[in-house]
Amino acid sequence: MLGVLMRTLAVLLALFVSSPMDSRVFHARADDYWAGTGMTFETAQALNAHLKTMDPYAELVPRARVQALLGDATDIQIRERDAILNIRLGRFARGTCRAIESHLGGKIVGVVLDLRGNPGGYLEEAECVARIFLGPREIVRKHPVPSRVAKSFGLPMLGPFAENSIVPRLLSDLPLVVVIDGHSKSASEVVAAAIQDYRRGTLIGQHSFGKDTSQILEPLPTNDQLILVRTVARLKRPLGGDRTHGIEPDIKITGPDLLTRARNIILRDGPRT
Repeated sequence: MLGVLMRTLAVLLALFVSSPMDSRVFHARADDYWAGTGMTFETAQALNAHLKTMDPYAELVPRARVQALLGDATDIQIRERDAILNIRLGRFARGTCRAIESHLGGKIVGVVLDLRGNPGGYLEEAECVARIFLGPREIVRKHPVPSRVAKSFGLPMLGPFAENSIVPRLLSDLPLVVVIDGHSKSASEVVAAAIQDYRRGTLIGQHSFGKDTSQILEPLPTNDQLILVRTVARLKRPLGGDRTHGIEPDIKITGPDLLTRARNIILRDGPRT
């Protein structure tokens, strides 16, 4: 199967038109991105284009670039004002859940979880964050997706799931507002959908992006300097609903008064009983 894939790659490369002179600097810099992998920019571009015909999220990434792709747990902004905790998550990176837990002390009267612009991240971190507010409930339903991409590289067609073993501190009695927008997707939609399904909090903002699949990263068995990103599961809401077309907030609102509205909802609702 790998031989068929490489022959297809050769055909794709043959379709490339020679680059003009003024693009040579760009290609030299692009080749630097793939340094140490045994691939040039054009080879990688053609191969990734072919992989996406089998899986729209599949791609090869240099191992050295993976950390930049995933981000880190410092992409969190946590502020407290009038005992209301405002948590802005840029993505769900390693350590996100523990970082939030470390700020949960004191006399907090409510939480605003701001997921605007959050593209996702580690699914197990998103599940952990949701359990801070929901406890040991099912957060997301995972339906395995066989991968033709994986089979092409001699990998199992069904990928492993990362199970969340973290048990976070539970905040079941505090008012919660989750803020989403059109750039909230994947893992951030997992959290928003779970909060909405169990009616644990109020969703405000704009309709979310609508990404309902989960990917894993794994090194190629023939080249450990290349990491394969591939889809392993389709994700459903915890109560069984579809997320393909995104999540509709309970209150549709935008503009500079959005966070003020969130704070007012918390002050109106008061502690849960």
